[in-house]
Amino acid sequence: MKKRVIILLLVLLLFTGNVIAEEIYQNSVNYPPLTNDIPGTATPLNLDLRLYAVDPENSQLTFFFQQTQSSNYDSQFTTCLISSAVLSCNLGDSEGYEIIPITVSDGVKSSTLNLNIFNQPKQALTETAPRADLGPDILSYPGQMVTIDASKATDVNNDLIFQDSSFIWKMNNQVIGQGITLLKRFDSAGVYVIDLEVKDSSGLIGKDQINIIVQAKNRCKNTTTSYFPQDTICNSEWPGHEGELVAINTRSQSCDLIEVCSEDLDYIIEDAIDCCDGSPLKDQKKSPACNFAGKYSQGSIKRCQGLYLIKGVGDSAIYMQDYFEAEMCCYGVESICNSPGNFYKAKPLPRTQKQENIQQIQCKTTEDNRVLGSWLSDSVLQYNNIALQDIHASATINVLGTGTCVDYSVSLTTLLRKAGYSGEEVFVAEASNHAYTLIRLPLDRKFHFVDTTGNNKPSIVLGSAPYNYPYCENLLNCYNDLGKQLCPEMSEIVGCEGVKEPFTRQASRYSFKTQKLVKGVVALFVDEVKR
Repeated sequence: MKKRVIILLLVLLLFTGNVIAEEIYQNSVNYPPLTNDIPGTATPLNLDLRLYAVDPENSQLTFFFQQTQSSNYDSQFTTCLISSAVLSCNLGDSEGYEIIPITVSDGVKSSTLNLNIFNQPKQALTETAPRADLGPDILSYPGQMVTIDASKATDVNNDLIFQDSSFIWKMNNQVIGQGITLLKRFDSAGVYVIDLEVKDSSGLIGKDQINIIVQAKNRCKNTTTSYFPQDTICNSEWPGHEGELVAINTRSQSCDLIEVCSEDLDYIIEDAIDCCDGSPLKDQKKSPACNFAGKYSQGSIKRCQGLYLIKGVGDSAIYMQDYFEAEMCCYGVESICNSPGNFYKAKPLPRTQKQENIQQIQCKTTEDNRVLGSWLSDSVLQYNNIALQDIHASATINVLGTGTCVDYSVSLTTLLRKAGYSGEEVFVAEASNHAYTLIRLPLDRKFHFVDTTGNNKPSIVLGSAPYNYPYCENLLNCYNDLGKQLCPEMSEIVGCEGVKEPFTRQASRYSFKTQKLVKGVVALFVDEVKR
């Protein structure tokens, strides 16, 4: 009887994967809630406190006043009540200013949310213009879409209405847009001054100004791409033959494989930008990925874009679909090619949006001539041999629309690097018999494993590693467009904290650091000789 119950539970797990997965990760790590203090506000007021606090594990939050340890607060300045996460405050008897600390708890850990409140009798309350706040100047490059955010605007009278007509954007005294965010592209280098006017319900106007500093490209200089990482060593599209030589299945130059200079992938980065700045999505198939990204962005646009790209390549199947088993069958990989009848053939054909291209794929490897494949052309597909071939990211996404584990990881790593993730934040992770991605998202202290292979569900589990594979134990090497990189230690990866790192990996870590140090010294010496 016990065996039947266990089997039933396993079946339920398989058929309700996403729901159970979310429940598991929500309770797997106890991070304290994240909070943003409530800016200076006048009474009376009604605020939803959930707008100012979020739990990384998506646990339900409770709020109470720190001083009273209850939902009621009373002072000579104001009287406040918290009911179902809604804060209500009314005038007290005296004029003044105070900071009221509010405890935010997920049931295990807690944080403090500070309410900054002005208390003025109605007869003393004077209308004050809202305060516009655009933050620091923005650095950009020609062709990039810049998002300017006005959501930090405040009003002590609490009569600023967050609607499009309240926010007017100008450049050279000409109106160029309205709304809480402005999207603007600048085609040439220079300094562009953007003015913002914020109007409250009383007609009073607050102003701020921001400089958009558009610099000439210093990376990917031989391309017209608008989105690229600032710390890349690459300057050309495939086949530029730049970067370090890396070998996963086949040997490639790092800039050719993780193709951060490809202008043909810019449209995906702009999809991520549109998702995370609130622009309407034209394709409704992108909505689930965008909704997930917004839900777990914690107010960070970069985090939102990263989550959207993970979902877009992974379980939302927007940019890649299915698994490219034919790559394995062509090389006769018995453990992965499910039908022996497909050995040394370009079969089976995956279910992808690029069916017209997929039907042209070639396998030129035979049992007697068991050679690894090569990718020679994006346009004449018959030139290529797909046997265990690591294909550059632009061709994987735009030509084939599918891939093996290496192809999925390379494509995602490329997109994340183009979206601004640094060379220390995202890697292709090579395992003994698999490949996946390592990423450290903004606001996270540790890396997450991401497995988008074949639209794996779930591709990312916040607060845990994905399921059904020993990701920690099998990790061997890490790569990105900078070449082979030092993998994070087990203690720095979510879900690997209790996994002991083998001595061989520790030794390779020290060896890697020594090699990098020697390379750096040699590079300095060569530069000095050149001078």
